Amino acid sequence: MKHFDRDTFLEQLDNEEDTLLMFLEEAKKQLTEDLSKLEQEIGNENSEQVKSLSHKIKGTARNMYFQYMADIALQLEMSYTFKKEKHQKMFNNLISVSLRKNRSFI
Repeated sequence: MKHFDRDTFLEQLDNEEDTLLMFLEEAKKQLTEDLSKLEQEIGNENSEQVKSLSHKIKGTARNMYFQYMADIALQLEMSYTFKKEKHQKMFNNLISVSLRKNRSFI
């Protein structure tokens, strides 16, 4: 699975490269903020906020065609019983994908 389906996203934007770059920059800002909040809520063991933020991250990731990130966020969102270790591992996966793949977004 491709993490970032750039070709499909660019096609949806009528091949407007500048628009794509604008969306990527905004998504980077939003995801950075949301991932920071998510990390905090995992530490606070606040399962409702973890679910809510995971849902938000999933939506952003899907809108941006970040397939792998969306899948991880969905898994985190769907985990009904709070298990800090499990959430921390999923969060670490989100961060890993974000940092590892961030260079390829632009």
